[in-house]
Amino acid sequence: MASKRMRPIYAGLAGNDCLVILDEVHLSLPFAHTLAHLAKIESSHMPRRFEVVEMSATPSDADAERFGLDRVTDLDGCEELSRRVGVAKPAELVLVTNEKAIPGKVLDILRLIRDKAAAMKSIGVVVNRVATARDTYHTLRDAGYDTALVTGRMRPLDKVDALDRINHIVDPDRKEAPDTLSVVVATQAIEVGADFSFDA
Repeated sequence: MASKRMRPIYAGLAGNDCLVILDEVHLSLPFAHTLAHLAKIESSHMPRRFEVVEMSATPSDADAERFGLDRVTDLDGCEELSRRVGVAKPAELVLVTNEKAIPGKVLDILRLIRDKAAAMKSIGVVVNRVATARDTYHTLRDAGYDTALVTGRMRPLDKVDALDRINHIVDPDRKEAPDTLSVVVATQAIEVGADFSFDA
């Protein structure tokens, strides 16, 4: 914590010698625009070292410099990274016109996975709303699936317990797959600081 006397110094440094990393920039565009305007302000007293790095899977600036993987230095140099990038990631778009139909549609998809891909034991289901996550969790649990629920509305203690219970399912370094098919139903809260690996 800076003292009152030091605050102008810290403010000056923050304005001139600062790297701002703005994650999920598409969710905070007004702040991103403000930072862009700040970066353009010229200062004749100090060299300008104010940089903003925007992190987003859906960037708004098509001309911006982007981070990418280099085949020679990144992929050829790391066997595990090369394996993860090169593995098949099939996707299928399923149209659901009514949000209330999502739990039933997820149940249908799980039945297909169970019948067609017996090796798939660890399934992640991520939905937009807490209510949809709860409804999906109850639908799958009532159908007999080993199911866990993780949402941003959980109390921190309950979330820690839930993550401890699913660790053997989602740990990317696990040595063997779960014995039975296990499903984790979550909202986007599962993305925050998570290093999870699912079969589907």
